[in-house]
Amino acid sequence: MKNKLLIGAFGLTAMGATVTTAAAGDLKELPEAPGKDVTMAVCTQCHGIDLFAQPRTPDEWSQVVTFMIGNGMSVSDDEYRIILDYLSTNLAPKPPDSASAE
Repeated sequence: MKNKLLIGAFGLTAMGATVTTAAAGDLKELPEAPGKDVTMAVCTQCHGIDLFAQPRTPDEWSQVVTFMIGNGMSVSDDEYRIILDYLSTNLAPKPPDSASAE
């Protein structure tokens, strides 16, 4: 399983969706929101939530989920939409703080 994860991380990096675990210590648990249960059930079958540590745009999350499907993750169309919506909504980059931008 670790080999698949390692190969997956290199593949994501090659795609431009860099996997960073430097902030893994910051994310102990996924945010409570609709879709968390499906995301946890599917995504943590092969790896921990440490791979969720890096915020990604909706397009980047789509690439990541599609990549994982290509590596054997099995999801229904409904689960795909739920997972992608959950990740895109709850683990997206934070908008810049307007006060600090001035």
